[in-house]
Amino acid sequence: MSRSVLAVLLPLCVFVIGGGVSCASRSVLTSAGVPPANLNNLPPVARLALAASDEFHSQQNGSGFATDLACNACTASGSDALFAPQSATAGSCALSDTAYCLYRLTLSATQSQATLTLDWDGTAPQDCWIGLTYWQGAHWSWAKLPESSELVLYMPSWFSDASQRCYVTVVVTGSTPCSLATIGFGPETPPNGDGYTLFAPYMGYKTLLIDMDGTVAHTWTHKNRSSFAPLLMENGHLLRTGAVSNPAFGGGGVSGLVSELDWDSNVIWSYKLSTATQVMHHDIRLLPNGNVLVIVWHVYTTEECIAMGRDPATVFSSGLWIDEFLELEPIGSEGANIVWQWRTIDHLVQDVNPELPNYGDPLAHPELVDINYDDADMATDWMHTNGIYYNAELDQMIVSVHEFSEFWVIDHSTTLEESAGHTGGRYGKGGDLLYRWGNPEAYRAGTTTDRQLFLQHDAHWIEDGLEGAGNILVYNNQAGIPTGETYSTVVEITPPVNPDGSYYLDGAAYGPATPTWTYKADPADTFYSPNISSAQRLPGGNTLICCGSSGWFFEVTPAGEKVWEYYYDPVGFLVQVCRCVRYPYSYPGVAALADG
Repeated sequence: MSRSVLAVLLPLCVFVIGGGVSCASRSVLTSAGVPPANLNNLPPVARLALAASDEFHSQQNGSGFATDLACNACTASGSDALFAPQSATAGSCALSDTAYCLYRLTLSATQSQATLTLDWDGTAPQDCWIGLTYWQGAHWSWAKLPESSELVLYMPSWFSDASQRCYVTVVVTGSTPCSLATIGFGPETPPNGDGYTLFAPYMGYKTLLIDMDGTVAHTWTHKNRSSFAPLLMENGHLLRTGAVSNPAFGGGGVSGLVSELDWDSNVIWSYKLSTATQVMHHDIRLLPNGNVLVIVWHVYTTEECIAMGRDPATVFSSGLWIDEFLELEPIGSEGANIVWQWRTIDHLVQDVNPELPNYGDPLAHPELVDINYDDADMATDWMHTNGIYYNAELDQMIVSVHEFSEFWVIDHSTTLEESAGHTGGRYGKGGDLLYRWGNPEAYRAGTTTDRQLFLQHDAHWIEDGLEGAGNILVYNNQAGIPTGETYSTVVEITPPVNPDGSYYLDGAAYGPATPTWTYKADPADTFYSPNISSAQRLPGGNTLICCGSSGWFFEVTPAGEKVWEYYYDPVGFLVQVCRCVRYPYSYPGVAALADG
């Protein structure tokens, strides 16, 4: 007897075959005659029981399900019956050249993972496929059985009731007859990167913390809609942004309010910055000293933009929203001191007006921002920075500049005066850019064919102690733009950094020329979010991904295999989620939950 152990994901799988199974040649999957007692020998808490059923279904060319008892019918006996397949009859149905058998599973609400084991009489088949579906939702996945693997079956979060039904179909193609002895589900195995996942539905009134089974472990409620992604502090408090009404700013991600809430949703500190000329938007970041980094839109008039060297023909009458980054020191319950800032307008270069002091060649000054670069075709929201992260060891921050399709690294060690200039700070460059990556066309060091990021989100350093520590991970939203396709990727790059934390430029454009690691689905268009979204490296080397536009979270191995997933669909349709963050059980902010 030979054994195959398989991990399959519901409802999507790394080895998805859209539309069905190839039926090139005839084979027979014969009745094994193994008593059901073999299945009952599995640990009772760690198994998914096979239930007797008289329902048999065939998939007809990927067009859906059709009941067809004459096609590959199986027989059953006993309360925990193992369905015994019969050989197919040529021409009897769409899968007439393939033998298959279907099993129904009864799921326990406490079971989300198990090892799927197929025992074969004699040699295992060369070509065997496993089909999985949630019957009422019709979520099909086909996975090809690997020749040798010990992986895990992960049930999705919406299997929360023992009355829900899952179907497993074993399909064999090829010319060699084979016999299936048993199908079983072994002990549960915890997935890589255990912990609690934090997220807030976009423009919703709550923040959720879920466990690995998708069960809500804690909820915070809010008076203001969530405008972007919250953070969990070590003391268990929540740091979040909230949307306040501001008719002067209608861009996506606008907030205006940052708040700290205790475990019971009581607001213990908040700060509002929302005027006719300035408003907070998108991301926030908590610093080790307790201060908060925020992103701010600042409106500059047409005249002010032209005085900075902007081509008059490319400025709207409403001017430009140009980003600034502020460090807030919380004061009292509703106040803050601005103790540090960085303004884009202090680090501009232009080659339009030679009479201005910032006149120069953008190619010769990659440390500066070309005020005439405009990939958004004269948009008022010129930069649309959507992410901010901090590296305490380097005292640097990364900002993800959406409309430039690149991220920038900035020295945070500068004083207020140095941050506005070109000298000083730990790296001697003042507030000038230390490093940038994703789109060399933005500083005339390449063309559109050299671009590697496309309207990205969530650029950040991988934390110490994790696989790839010090590298930069980023969600590349519209990676298919060069070929006119719709798909996303997650990329990891190794930045050209010196031992002292400075960056080197080898050639006209900053390296690297290619990412260190890329996640891309197969087929590519099965993974796509045109906006928002995130990625996070987990302990053990896996990566947690938030496909934000569909509220879909999933965890992949370095090889791209999905090992966990969750859909947020509380009202019957998918809800957008800007970012999700996994906190391990050891994190102080969730320690009480983990211990309980």
